Amino acid sequence: MQHIDFGHILEAGRIVAYLFPPRRELTVLKLLAALNLLNAAVKQERFSKIVTYDYVKGMAACLLYSLLVWPVRGVSVWHDREHSITYFRAKDIQVSFHYIPMFKLLRNELRRHTLEAQKWDGKRLQEVAVELLRRVQPRPFVAPPGRSPKLSILPFVFVLDNVLSLVRSHGHSVLVHSEPYPPTYNLTDIRLPETFCEDKMLSLRTALTFNMNNENIMMLYRRKDRRPMRIVRYTGNNYDELIFYLLKTNPKIWRRRKMTLEVGRLYCVSPLMRIRAIAPSQQILVTTRNSYLVKDGRFCNLCLSYPIACFLARRYPELRFVKTLNYNRLKVRRVYYTYRKLMDVPLHSLSRRAKVWIPVDRFGVLGSFDINSLPHDLIEDYMKADDFYQEYKVMKVGRLKGIRAYYYHWLLPPLFTDIKIRNYHAKVLGRNHKWAVYSLCAECFVSRFMYDSIRYSFRSGCVYGIRGEKKEILVRFNYNEY
Repeated sequence: MQHIDFGHILEAGRIVAYLFPPRRELTVLKLLAALNLLNAAVKQERFSKIVTYDYVKGMAACLLYSLLVWPVRGVSVWHDREHSITYFRAKDIQVSFHYIPMFKLLRNELRRHTLEAQKWDGKRLQEVAVELLRRVQPRPFVAPPGRSPKLSILPFVFVLDNVLSLVRSHGHSVLVHSEPYPPTYNLTDIRLPETFCEDKMLSLRTALTFNMNNENIMMLYRRKDRRPMRIVRYTGNNYDELIFYLLKTNPKIWRRRKMTLEVGRLYCVSPLMRIRAIAPSQQILVTTRNSYLVKDGRFCNLCLSYPIACFLARRYPELRFVKTLNYNRLKVRRVYYTYRKLMDVPLHSLSRRAKVWIPVDRFGVLGSFDINSLPHDLIEDYMKADDFYQEYKVMKVGRLKGIRAYYYHWLLPPLFTDIKIRNYHAKVLGRNHKWAVYSLCAECFVSRFMYDSIRYSFRSGCVYGIRGEKKEILVRFNYNEY
C-alpha cells in the first residue's frame, strides 16, 4: 500500500468537488482516481475521522447516475446487482466500488439502460492509489481562481441527504468526521461576560480557525446592540440540554418537540421566538451579522484585516473571503473574494483599514494553520486595525436626520425629523409628523408616511403601524433577518 498523506486527501477532495459532473473521458478518469484514493484512505485508521464511507460510496453513486444521464464517449459502466459491485472503465483503466447506495433515481436509470457486463480485471488499484492519481493528474490539482464547486448543479444531489451528509452540511468538502458529534458536552461552559473584553491575539487565532461546521456549541455576539446568539448542535441524545441552553434566554420561547429535530443540525432561537435550524447556506450570513464569538470569557472578533486576508488568499488559492461591508446588503450581489479580487479593492477604501474580512474555508485548509507563520508586520497591522461593527448610524445635519451605512454610504439623506433604528428596520418620522418603516437590508421603505406610531411585536413576529384605532401589519419577521 502506497503512503497516503493529508495533502493527497485534500487534492482528491478538490478534484471531486470541482470536476463534477464530467464531460470528457479524462475528467471521468481523474474523478475515479480521486475516489479510488479516498476509498483507500478511509480504510486506514489515521484517516478514519477525516474521510467517510458515506462520501466515497455516495459520490460513486453520483458518478454512475451522471454517466447514465449524460454518457461520456469512451466510458463504460456496469452494475453487478448480484454481488453489489459497480464497475467503471475509462481509457482502459477499470475502477470498482462495492455497495454504493441505490437511490430511486439511480434505480430508474439502471432499468432504462442496457449495459455491457464487465468482470473484474484483477488489478488492486487501491494499493497504487497515489501512483494512479499522479498518472492522470501529473501536477497537484489547484482550483481555478474565482471558480466554485459545480457539484450543486446536479439535480439528484438533493435526494441524497441521508447518504451524502457531506453534500448537505459541509459544502462538498472532504473534511468530515465519521463521529463528528460527541454524545454529550457541557452546555454551561459558555457565559456572556458582564463587560466587553477582548484579547486581540486570541481573536486572531480564533478568526483564523473558526468554522461553524466544526462547532457543537457556541455563542455568537452582535456588538452594536449587545445581543448574544446561542447556537447548539443536536446530537440525537442531548435534547434536554439543547432545550435548556436555548430556552433560558427567554421562557416564552416555544419548546420544540424532539421528533422535529434533525441530528447534526445547528439550532438557534429565531426572532419569532422559535427554535429553528440554521441552514448551511445561511451560516455565512449568520456569522457576518454576529461577527464576535464568546470564548474563554472574552469576546473574539471573527473578522481579519485586509493584509492578512491577502496573505492567506495568496497562500491558499481555494480559500475565499466575504466582506461584512456588503455581504448583508440585499441590493448588492454577494461577492466571494479571491486573491485577484482582493487586489482590486480601492486603495482608500475602508475595507483596507478595518477588520471586515471573514474567511470561507470550505476545504478546511486553515484547520491546522500556525499563527507563527504570519509575518510580524501583518500581526502588528491587525492589532492597529479598526474594529467595524456599527453598520448603520443616524446622522444629524442641522435639525434633520438621515442614515449613513458603512461610514460612507447614505441610505437616507438628512431630510427627516426623527429616525430610530432597531435591528434591521428603522422608524422614520416625516415632515408631516407621520411615521414610516424603512428596511435597512432591502434599502427601501416598506410603508408610506401615514402612521401615528410604529410598534414591534416579537411574540407575533411583526412590525405594526398604528393609525388612529386601526393596527396594520407592515413587516413580518424572517428568522434570518436578525
